[in-house]
Amino acid sequence: MHLSIIVPIYNENSILCENISKIHECFDKKFNFEIIVVDDGSIESPNFLLSKLNYSNLKIINNQKNFGKGYSIIQGIRNSNGYLVLITDADLSSPINEYFKLEKKIKDGYDFVIGSRAKNDSEVIIKQNILRIIMGEIFNICVRIILGLKYNDTQCGLKLFNGEKIKYISTLCKINRFCIDAEILFLAKKFKYNVFEKGIIWINDKRSSVNLFYDPLIMFIDLFRIRLRNYDEKIN
Repeated sequence: MHLSIIVPIYNENSILCENISKIHECFDKKFNFEIIVVDDGSIESPNFLLSKLNYSNLKIINNQKNFGKGYSIIQGIRNSNGYLVLITDADLSSPINEYFKLEKKIKDGYDFVIGSRAKNDSEVIIKQNILRIIMGEIFNICVRIILGLKYNDTQCGLKLFNGEKIKYISTLCKINRFCIDAEILFLAKKFKYNVFEKGIIWINDKRSSVNLFYDPLIMFIDLFRIRLRNYDEKIN
């Protein structure tokens, strides 16, 4: 199988079927692919709605409770079968056809390609509010200082991975919430994987589930957990 598309969701039934259909239409008849929706304990299960789509290549994983976006992403990766693995947010803040920009860099020899809202070739059509922009910049500084990662944007929801390498990294990941991106990139650096940061189109969705007080605190703590964890012990 060429591509696995992982879509972590939480209480997004209002947009889910429309956007899963957009994903399916984007790749239909181009190559073999699967869509893996991972529901992180939504109040209303998406299963009935998704069954109406009648896509044979659609998988649904239901977490028993709300563990966090990171947990959902890792569950999706571990259950994927694609040569490539794409992560995308359910709101499609990055239009799904931006995938092809990332795929081109994979073909150029990179292992991981991360979408970015902060490169010269990025196109941010609708920006986040000023508070989220400032908090994002502070977080990025923390990522650089604590983890030594020099990316402009680790948190953009669109990322493309070599399937074999991201499945291996998924066996080492422990972060359950929004810092999963930083943990993956920290491990990619540890294993000397080739990572490219590619500017993409991005449109802010105001329905974000991020708690601007609780989540930044947990993310800051998780950065130290990543930095201090002995990954070598698990590898050996």
